[in-house]
Amino acid sequence: MNKLNLPDLKNKIDQKTILPAALSVVFSSISWYFSYHFASLRLGSTVPTQILLFLFTLMMVFVTFDRLTNKSSLRVLLPLIGITLAIVVVLLLSKELVMAELCLLTLVTLLTTFMNFKAVNAVGLAMFSTSIGVILPVAFFYLSNRFVSGYFLQVCIGLALVLSVAFFDIFITNVKPYHWVLAGLSVITAVFLLFTFHAWAVLITFVMFVINWFIAQMDLKIGIKLLVSTIIILAFIILISL
Repeated sequence: MNKLNLPDLKNKIDQKTILPAALSVVFSSISWYFSYHFASLRLGSTVPTQILLFLFTLMMVFVTFDRLTNKSSLRVLLPLIGITLAIVVVLLLSKELVMAELCLLTLVTLLTTFMNFKAVNAVGLAMFSTSIGVILPVAFFYLSNRFVSGYFLQVCIGLALVLSVAFFDIFITNVKPYHWVLAGLSVITAVFLLFTFHAWAVLITFVMFVINWFIAQMDLKIGIKLLVSTIIILAFIILISL
């Protein structure tokens, strides 16, 4: 009797996907944490939808990070993109129309990572920062509270600005011609944060921006830059949560 020709699953995991996958979990948690920290959430019957949104965010961020760092084949990415679209369909069928529309808007980020923007992908940077910093936190917040406060929107805009600074040299790979744009964006972000959060937290965040500006001038691997950006974001969240 012939043996079954089962596929060899050993050593099939691309090591380069580990970093995007790990950081995707971190950034998927950020949107939910922001809505949890700045509001008294009453999960209740919204738990299934919260889980769907979390999975949607996870898939969207992973595909984005993978395209920026590893560029896996479409054979690997298409099923993940299919999952994000399936989640949108489920949200539509469950009559969560607003949630589905917000998710569709964040998918613009995925489109920009597949398009040929060469060294400058300002659209991708803007959409990623807006998606993680504003759209998805607002979705989580509204699900549990059924309203969105002005202060929470201000906080989300601050997070989006910090994300745009931290990820500037990742989406804009040839950052040297635009280093003054990064410097100006850092100053604008710091001024905005100064009117929103504690002054000492903003000062430390601005110091991190200065460090980030110098790192952006270095010829480092994008994986290292992604780690640095993640550290900056997590430090910012910790500071404003104290």
